[in-house]
Amino acid sequence: MTAAPRPGHQHEPLARTLGIASLVLYGLGTIIGAGIYVLVGEVASEAGAATPLAFVLAGVLASLTGLSYAELVGRNPAAEGSVAFVHHAFGSRLLSLVTGIAFAAVTIVASASITLGGAAYVARWIDLPQPVIGGAVVVVFTAIACLRVTESVRVAALFSAVEVVGLLVVIAVGSPSLSGIGPELAAMIPGSTDGWLGLGAGTFIAFIAFFAYIGSEGMANMVEETADVGRTLPRAILVAIAISGILYGVVSLIAVLAVEPEELAGNPAPLIPVLERYAPQMIGTFAAVAVVATLNGVLIGIVVAARLAYGMAR
Repeated sequence: MTAAPRPGHQHEPLARTLGIASLVLYGLGTIIGAGIYVLVGEVASEAGAATPLAFVLAGVLASLTGLSYAELVGRNPAAEGSVAFVHHAFGSRLLSLVTGIAFAAVTIVASASITLGGAAYVARWIDLPQPVIGGAVVVVFTAIACLRVTESVRVAALFSAVEVVGLLVVIAVGSPSLSGIGPELAAMIPGSTDGWLGLGAGTFIAFIAFFAYIGSEGMANMVEETADVGRTLPRAILVAIAISGILYGVVSLIAVLAVEPEELAGNPAPLIPVLERYAPQMIGTFAAVAVVATLNGVLIGIVVAARLAYGMAR
C-alpha cells in the first residue's frame, strides 16, 4: 500500500521494486557493516570467554527492536521512517523535525567517520591523500545512490554479500578451534568465572554487544519502495537480525576459542589473529573484505539520508 499524501501536497509514489531477498541483503549491510570486524575485541575486553553469550543476549534485545520496527512500518509506511512514527505518536511537527534532524545528523556523521576509516585502508594500496580518497568515495557512492533504487540496493547487497562471505571464511578456517569447546564451556556461563561478573554485569556487556546490531532501523526508510510492504519489510527486518545474530555468535565463539580473550581485547582488528593462526595467507584478502564492509556503510548511509530528506520534505 502507498502512504497517503498529506493535504495540499501531491507527489508521485516511489516505485515499489524491492523484494525480500534484496531487502535482507540490504539489511545485513546496515547491521553488519564494519561492526563485527572490530567490536569482538571491545566485548572480549569486558566479557572474556563469555563474549559469544554477550552477542546472543544482544541479539535477543535487537530482535525486540526489530519486532517494534516491523509493527511500526506496517502502520506508518513512510520513507521518513522514525520521523513518521514520532509524528503519528505525538502529532507534533516540532518533535518530528527534531527527530529527523537528529537522525540525519547521526547518519551524516557516522557516514563521514566510516569514509575516513575506509580511506585509511584504501590509502595502503593507492598513494593518494586520505581526504582525496574519501572525497572520491563520497562522489562515487552518491552517484550510485542517484540511480534507481534497484541499482543502488543491488550494489549495497553485493557489498553485503562480500561482508557475509568474509565472516563465513573466518568460521571455515577457524572451525578446528571448536574441537576444544568442552573445557571452555564453564567459562562461558554467567557467574561461573571471574571473567563474567554475574548476570547484572553480563547484561551490561550485552548492551555493549548490542551496538553490533544497530542499523536495522535504516531498513524502515525503504518502506515506500518495497513491494507488498506489509509482509515483505517486517519479515526482512527479522530475517536480517536473525542471520546477523547467528553469524555474530559463531564468529565470536570461534574467536575466543582460537585466540586468548586477552589478545582479542582492545585489538582494532580482532579477527586477524584467527587468520594468523589458521590461514595467514588470507590476511591480505580479508583486509580487502574489511574495506568493503566499511565502505558499504557509506553507501547505505547516503541512501538512508536521501529517503529521510525526501520524506521530511513532504
